[in-house]
Amino acid sequence: MIRHEYLVTQAGYRPSGRIVPQDFDVRSPTHDDRIALADLMMSAYVGTIDYDGETHEQAVQEVDSAFADEALLKESRVAERDGTIHSAVLVSLVDGDAFIGYVMTRADDKNTGLASALLDESIAAIWAAGYDRVRCFITEGNRPSERVFYRAGFRVIGTIGKPETQRVNPLEALRAKWPEQVAQLEDVIASDFLRSRGGGAAVSEVDGMLEIEVYDEASAEEAHRRWPDARVAVVPLPIAEPKMTPRESQD
Repeated sequence: MIRHEYLVTQAGYRPSGRIVPQDFDVRSPTHDDRIALADLMMSAYVGTIDYDGETHEQAVQEVDSAFADEALLKESRVAERDGTIHSAVLVSLVDGDAFIGYVMTRADDKNTGLASALLDESIAAIWAAGYDRVRCFITEGNRPSERVFYRAGFRVIGTIGKPETQRVNPLEALRAKWPEQVAQLEDVIASDFLRSRGGGAAVSEVDGMLEIEVYDEASAEEAHRRWPDARVAVVPLPIAEPKMTPRESQD
């Protein structure tokens, strides 16, 4: 398993602009939340790239570890509704920096923007506490977390681990599944405009659909113009970054 370390400074952070819905109570977690957070962890991670077969008991142990002496509970956040924690950001102190160890969202609340909104709340508290840097680890291939954190201004500063098995070229797999559609998308990617912006695009599969990913809004507009039927997402990818995990955030 490969994990990348990410870093953002206060000057480089880009808030998502999301707001936690009013029917949620946002607060700092306490030790009394350990079982509820373990429940959340199981709901958030089972079936994702970060799930290693942990039991609920092991999830409780992970939460207890997160609540160790270096935990920054005042800067951590949970979103609670009707007595149930639906999302959480758990922060600790590592080598003098604020470190986000967990971003968790219940399965039914994923892809709603709740994680991004709660991340903004937590990081605002981190800046207010006087910290200037935030780090985290993200498992390679955890696309929801990669998207949330890249959009927020985090950048890769290091890598740990190594592949456990030989990896298949993802583009080749997509070509085999959707040959005509991928050929069309590759025409968009190969456009002079996108190449002039550092080659800034990639093709992937999202929710069973093909998607073209570009670095910025201008590239997205050009992709839409050249192929109006393309599903386009603005996702700054770490292709040219110098060489941090909240687990599955599923914004």
